[in-house]
Amino acid sequence: MNGNIVINGNAHINAVIYATGNVTISGQVEVVGGIGAAGTITLNGTTAKANPLDPSQIEDTDFGDYCIPGSPPPNGQLIHHYELEYSDSPLTCQAEPITVKACANEACDQLITGNVTATMVKTPLGKGGWSPSANLSFADGVTTVDLRHNDETPINISVSGSIPSNTNPTLCSIAGGTPSEANCTLSFARSGFIMEIPNTPANKLVENVLLKAVKEGEPGRACVPLFSGTKESINFQSSHLTALPDGIISHADVSVNDKPINQSGEAPTPIEVSFDANGEAFIKVHYADAGKVAVKAEYAGRDGTEQEGLVISKTSTFVSYPAGFCVDASAQCEAGDASCPVFKKAGETFELSIKAMAWDSGAGTNLCDNPVTPSYEHAGIDLSPVLRAPSGGVLADLGVVRYDHKSDANAETKVNQSVSEVGVFEITAKAPATYLGANVDIQGTSKPIGRFVPAQFSVSGTSVMPACVAGDFSYMDEPFTLNMTVDAQNVAGGRTLNYFGDFAKGSGNWVAVNNRDGDSLSSRMSAQTPLTWATGRAQVTQKPQFSRPAAPLADGPYEQLEVGTQIVDNDGNHATLASPDMADSVVGDCATSTPNECDAKRLGMTHLRQGRLVLTNTYGPEDVELRMPVVAEYWVDNRWQTNTLDGCSLITRPNLGKSSSDSATGYRYAPELATDESVTRGNSGGAILSGQSELIWTGAGGYRGQVTAPLELSDTPWLRWYWNWNDSSAPTLQNPRASAYFGTYRGNDRVIFWREVN
Repeated sequence: MNGNIVINGNAHINAVIYATGNVTISGQVEVVGGIGAAGTITLNGTTAKANPLDPSQIEDTDFGDYCIPGSPPPNGQLIHHYELEYSDSPLTCQAEPITVKACANEACDQLITGNVTATMVKTPLGKGGWSPSANLSFADGVTTVDLRHNDETPINISVSGSIPSNTNPTLCSIAGGTPSEANCTLSFARSGFIMEIPNTPANKLVENVLLKAVKEGEPGRACVPLFSGTKESINFQSSHLTALPDGIISHADVSVNDKPINQSGEAPTPIEVSFDANGEAFIKVHYADAGKVAVKAEYAGRDGTEQEGLVISKTSTFVSYPAGFCVDASAQCEAGDASCPVFKKAGETFELSIKAMAWDSGAGTNLCDNPVTPSYEHAGIDLSPVLRAPSGGVLADLGVVRYDHKSDANAETKVNQSVSEVGVFEITAKAPATYLGANVDIQGTSKPIGRFVPAQFSVSGTSVMPACVAGDFSYMDEPFTLNMTVDAQNVAGGRTLNYFGDFAKGSGNWVAVNNRDGDSLSSRMSAQTPLTWATGRAQVTQKPQFSRPAAPLADGPYEQLEVGTQIVDNDGNHATLASPDMADSVVGDCATSTPNECDAKRLGMTHLRQGRLVLTNTYGPEDVELRMPVVAEYWVDNRWQTNTLDGCSLITRPNLGKSSSDSATGYRYAPELATDESVTRGNSGGAILSGQSELIWTGAGGYRGQVTAPLELSDTPWLRWYWNWNDSSAPTLQNPRASAYFGTYRGNDRVIFWREVN
């Protein structure tokens, strides 16, 4: 608008107000939006210089929802109503503190969380005012402002010009009592008591509470003592401003100077109080339970004295709150490490007890032995874990992270709690920072709880790789490759990252069965090496062996050998195998026929053969190479046959290990080599193809004779056999051996008789 804008009266305006001049607002006016002016902005008498205004920019401004009827305020909240709280005896000789609350609901147990601006109104004006200012700006829903009124004439107080706006009238509370509109009319007295009892932990004696009787010295001046150096009888009463919880027989008594005082509705309790020359007395107040409590002190002037007919009183409210929580589970382990016995599976529910405890002078940090506070009720208690072990682990997730503490004769609330991780933990309970309007620090931490262990082991990423990939088989006693990933998991199936070190005890066993025939072959699998756990996972690549049958037997082949793994926790069998689908002693598929009997996880299928390497004697002239056949055989149909699948085995040590006879190692030279004679043996590449290869013998120096020698198979011991070269009674796996004959013609297998003639 070009010019000035003046708004007064009662109005609710959704707008962005721009003026090239001044903006003046007074009365019950609420503006949801914004105000800009080239001149000044005056709100209910307070003037501020505005920021410079550029009207040319208004046309290009996006005002969002400000100008839409019924649009919400900027922070998304409306104030249900304001509550103002003051004492029951405001005095003309001092400022009265007024607590201002911006309530988000009718009960005012929820406050506005955003920024609030408002103007305090006192009717009629004059004879005092607001300090430091009637214009308030605050956050988190509560603030305090002082009100001075130098006359006994009743006044009315309220809130005006609120942003966000309030949808209901202002209510007022006297000394923590029930708020109402009528209570917003108050009177200031020229004499009375000053008494302020601080908020205190329950059961803790509050000493040196100032009780001072004062009167107005001169109109508008400071207070002066009403009593000086006298002992007076003061009547005391208490009121409990929090409702009596169910199950609580009665509220605890409030004591003043070690004497229990009656509650409101009963005759007040008289107590002699000594006032010093400054009119001050110091009293002791004690309350054992939690809650909001009011203590009223009243004096009636005695007949025949200058105070005859004078009645003054003061009510002071204070909050008594728990000193802390006793947090307890059924199993606690002081050691706090892997030596703790198993308590629960990770993610398994257990009962957690939280008790609200009073203060005790001799308790130290052990709150669990303190008295309880049965009346304590508080919503939004936070629960959080503290990791004790393992070192370097992660925090767990709690199943319940917040609960509402309910009043109880034992001050106890029980929570069905769970801990998602492996390890030993403490659990801390911490109340919100305010309780019944008081700033508090109420918390407590349990002793070490645990040990928590995995609920199950999950096996994934499985594969079986034969030793001879080209032929898709492995020999018995030959290492083949198994891969798998094992995760330790909680009840919900999440990996427990703290399962490592001393907390990880899980190990595995290989299982095997051929064609699911129910005839277990697991005993012939070599032992599974220990699992290496890191962050709840074992990455496994192992090379087990499937052993031959007992010597000197032969069996197989096992063309559909299923290999699997069992995982055991070695910790009381608390953790099971997730989704087992194999059982070596069950005929058929256990997962479909007898799922309860499945006890292993299938990794895959492979082909096993029992094999050996066979050498055949070779013959020929002394001056040519002799070629000795080498054949890889396997047992099938009760006999040995060439293993045509073998294209993988290597002859790595073809050379002769001796140049003279040695019966212990199977070498025989007939005759022995002369000085200028030699015999060597080698091969061409060393690989077996389709189950066959050859050794190449070469004589030098004209050697004629027989050389018998073994082929060293220390690199492929699974190709040895029970040859029993030495006629030993004990069957022993030995290297194959054969003879090469130099200077001897073997002849043709199809010739029955042959003779050389001249």
